[in-house]
Amino acid sequence: MLRFILQLMTAIALVMAVGCSSYSERITAYRQAYAAGDLQTAGLKIRELLEEDADEDQARDALPVLLEAGSVFRAAGHIRESYACFARAERIYEYWQNLARFSVSREGVSLLTNPATLPYRGGGTDILMLNTYQALNTLQMGDIPGARQSLVRMDNHQKAVVADNAERIAKTREATEKSEHKEQIHSTTESPKAQEVSAKLLDELPDTRGYDLYVNPFSEYLYAFYHLYAGVDDADREMARFRMQRALAMAPENTAIRQDAERLEAGADFPAGVYLFHENGMAPYREEVQFAFPIFAGNTISMVAVALPKLTTDANIAAFAHISGGGQSAQAELVSDVDAIVTQEYKNDYPGILTRAIASATAKAAAAYAANYAAQQSGDGLVQLLTFIGTAAYQIGSNVADTRSWISLPKQIGVSRIDLPADRTVTVSQEGYQLTSVKIPEEGDIWVIHLRTMHRGARPSIQMFRIR
Repeated sequence: MLRFILQLMTAIALVMAVGCSSYSERITAYRQAYAAGDLQTAGLKIRELLEEDADEDQARDALPVLLEAGSVFRAAGHIRESYACFARAERIYEYWQNLARFSVSREGVSLLTNPATLPYRGGGTDILMLNTYQALNTLQMGDIPGARQSLVRMDNHQKAVVADNAERIAKTREATEKSEHKEQIHSTTESPKAQEVSAKLLDELPDTRGYDLYVNPFSEYLYAFYHLYAGVDDADREMARFRMQRALAMAPENTAIRQDAERLEAGADFPAGVYLFHENGMAPYREEVQFAFPIFAGNTISMVAVALPKLTTDANIAAFAHISGGGQSAQAELVSDVDAIVTQEYKNDYPGILTRAIASATAKAAAAYAANYAAQQSGDGLVQLLTFIGTAAYQIGSNVADTRSWISLPKQIGVSRIDLPADRTVTVSQEGYQLTSVKIPEEGDIWVIHLRTMHRGARPSIQMFRIR
């Protein structure tokens, strides 16, 4: 029976080693197609992932797959399908938030496996960008009240994620203090080796100065933009003025925002116009890196590999696009540096990520030491061999960083505006790709052209919708 149990443990560990990184491997083909602007192939790949990884709401990878699906369907112009994916993703996010965000018992399980085995619960940036896209989706569908609801939920989630962040940090500390290996965890996380590792992961990341945690200037601007053009009373107009000032404070160099803010302050009328919203490039993504740490196990010290997620930025970005018409021309100017937003959240989460990774490595090393010691005491050579193989495979298979993230977010978001030309014809152009003229429909006097450029030279996605 003992041999059977050890053989079973070995088999499970080997399966874990093979399957634990499958999400990262499966998402690669989707990411490559999306980055190239091949939305048809990206859509096919994401549908496969929806069938494999998101068949149930509580499936391990349901949330990240639905976020990707919402993005690619939106870029492809399948707005209602995008809306449905994001709505389900929001429901899943809220399900996990209604549970304990982080429990000692759940963490105990993950310490002996790996964080990628737990369902992805989403982060603050995820839910705020989700609500932002839902507001755009509902506006594109002509559902003005629905857009207001999405913006209200965005506001509510923004308040909640700040509180949730503080609770998560507190419970990470609580879990560490309750660990039987807390002294080892503390000494390792505070060691020169940990400082060296942290420097390698953090020092070359984008500058986040000026960006508060869980704040997206484009989301703030969209809130003001909605109340400006879809508002129904003086209270909405005042909300537009207040939020536009906040957006301007975060993006003071943006001409379109400054002009809108000045008109609101002056109580002036807003002439008919065409806005260009440009999502440009690809946001940072996470890759696994491993570092060797000295870990005590029993009376010995061993160099144990610790897997951590490294945030990697994507430099393949086009210049911001231009919109022109009626003798006017304006370049989309930066509103949101999503690289900085994602990096700020990563930096905030990093101490907890490092602590949990070291705690996990320590717990696994201790478990492996205990199993090998017991096998040695048995005096059975085969048992010792199977135990050694099983514990080695177990440590390798469970030593995996959680690299799940929303990879199809843009790198930057820019906005520009021109007055609506008399012939209602505008041209949108960008580096590496010349777009044809766009005819603005006769109805409505405030229109938005939404441009999504993944990489320099890739075919962009262009859509438009009326807001007034």
